[in-house]
Amino acid sequence: MIQSRMRTADSASATCFDGFMDGLLQVLPREKIGLVRADSGFSGHANLEYLEERGMNYIIASRMHGGLQQKIFEQRNWHRVCKGIGVTSFKYQAQSWDAPRRIVVVRKNTNQASQEWGEDLVS
Repeated sequence: MIQSRMRTADSASATCFDGFMDGLLQVLPREKIGLVRADSGFSGHANLEYLEERGMNYIIASRMHGGLQQKIFEQRNWHRVCKGIGVTSFKYQAQSWDAPRRIVVVRKNTNQASQEWGEDLVS
């Protein structure tokens, strides 16, 4: 099931996230939601806290601010998924967070990955 809502074009991505999720939880029990997936517009501390307080699993893209970029550049333990694709994870605490969270990073060498998968799959 996908929950969606149309808003005016001048609304920020995360506007009324809690109200949106509260509405979803009224029609779909929390136990039936396996994973919440969202783009970086929803990566704010309040939204992450909302999901964590309810024990909900999530994958949310992160904004690539300087502190997080530096932490990614420091990583040395990359696991090869296939040619041109690697993954790593680490604990990271942004300044606005009360505690560290697990960050998973996927990196892609588009030249190598496109040779193995074809251009249409890595574009």
